[in-house]
Amino acid sequence: MAAAVVVALGLSVPSGTATAAQSQSLKAPYVRPGTHLTDTTLGLATTYGDVDMRSASLGFAIAGPVNKGRGWFYLIRTSNLGNSWRVVAPLPVPSYAGPYGWGNAPSINFVSPTIGYLSLYQGPLWVTIDGGRTWTKVTTPGIWPTYSISGNLVFLTSDVCVRPIPENPSQCASELSQYHVGSVSPVRSVMIPDIGAGKWRAAQVLDALTSKTVIVVEGRGELRSPMLVTTTDGRTWGRLINPCTGLSVDQLIPLNPKDWLLTCFGDGGMNQGTSELWRSPWGGNLWSLAAEGNEEGLNLGGIRDVSNTIYVANGGTLFAALGGAAGGVEYSTDQGQHWNLANVALNQFGGAPETMTTFGASGAVVSAQNFGSFRTLNGTTWRAIPPLRSGRFKGLSICTAAKDTKVSLGTEQTGIPANMRDYPVIFTNDGATACYLDGVPSVQTVAGMLHHPVGGAASAGASSGRADFVIVRAKGGTASVGFAIEDAHSYQRSFCLPRRINALSISFAAPSTFYLRTPNWLVCQSVGLTFVESVTRGIANYH
Repeated sequence: MAAAVVVALGLSVPSGTATAAQSQSLKAPYVRPGTHLTDTTLGLATTYGDVDMRSASLGFAIAGPVNKGRGWFYLIRTSNLGNSWRVVAPLPVPSYAGPYGWGNAPSINFVSPTIGYLSLYQGPLWVTIDGGRTWTKVTTPGIWPTYSISGNLVFLTSDVCVRPIPENPSQCASELSQYHVGSVSPVRSVMIPDIGAGKWRAAQVLDALTSKTVIVVEGRGELRSPMLVTTTDGRTWGRLINPCTGLSVDQLIPLNPKDWLLTCFGDGGMNQGTSELWRSPWGGNLWSLAAEGNEEGLNLGGIRDVSNTIYVANGGTLFAALGGAAGGVEYSTDQGQHWNLANVALNQFGGAPETMTTFGASGAVVSAQNFGSFRTLNGTTWRAIPPLRSGRFKGLSICTAAKDTKVSLGTEQTGIPANMRDYPVIFTNDGATACYLDGVPSVQTVAGMLHHPVGGAASAGASSGRADFVIVRAKGGTASVGFAIEDAHSYQRSFCLPRRINALSISFAAPSTFYLRTPNWLVCQSVGLTFVESVTRGIANYH
């Protein structure tokens, strides 16, 4: 069956392709290509994630509205490392984000400025050859495709279920298909043999090392997961040693065609468990343990006891996005023997990294699950990527200090626990026209006349990924955000070095920035002790 070309401008698809619960046809709102992206361009609380950098300047990402149950995902493009973005076109999948974030968000992988792939978890695969303006669905022999790219070839596995179809497609055998990059039809497909898989036959590509050498793992995360290799583009197969005893194979990372890293993980509950990193300079014929961490305290090489997704920069630096609620990023400069925790303030946005991309010798961008992104150019120093500028909401501009919105600190309340002090931070619009505020602002404790940052930025409390828009009426209207600060004296000096601050720097989407004088509070120099919530109408305390 021939693949259909989907023209993305003014795109419409039957909603049944996205969810069986919907029956009417959906149409992506038209947005002029090249439009500068603001936080209202695609709907309320427009945001972006899944950043994919092609160089230190050029990159792509996926954007969409968060504050609604149904919207559309759009491809966006940057030419200045994320400082600003322009709309390319809607993607061929609608968004059903709802109040809990982008659980069904697609992923993008561009192999050149014009050729890129779009995938969904256990979903179809699309390709573009014109920089994302149009997308074509890739023809696959089966379902649940996974793929890897080597040079100008794409190797893809898909599960081919024959009748009677099993309840779990992981029991279906898989085919390995070969495509030219950018093509929608396979050059050839071969069945992947059962070499120790048993009941669980479904395979996924771990990596395509060369135009003929491909490594797959059968089992779909089951503990019995044989790793297979072909050096004849699927004509013959052999079995590799799998060192992940009692753990699931997660990822194969080739340092070169014969020197590999392999990650394994076993979930022990609460997003923690046993994480292992193995190395084989012998092409998978012999493995040695490079790093290990588990929840019982065992630690080799400094790796954390969570699922690690590893990305390799061109200069050899390894970055690992840490799974679980706490999240974070760690890095290694010695091919995985030793790991260090990077100073990335992901806790401002809910913690766990959602995606990471590398570029250049040691550059990377990491995006958090609740839509904050950070970048590094040297592998160690991370800076927040500027959030999207404010747009118009119901014809109104965002509130600013320059247009007579004042900020003040409300009455203190004792929080829970008792060493926490809660305040409403109150915004009063004294201007002649109404304005709006939205979302969770960035709040940084500062000191001195030059407003030097002290301590970590405030963490977003009880973040849901939604961003509430609040209209602040003219001539005295108010809105507020709940703010909480923990007493630095509650911590030992070995953990917390107290530093005095006297103000808060508060930023919504640009150009909405405020400066608020505070009492002389103590915060920890390197540990975040402050928390902030989304803006609300009137005056409300932190809760």
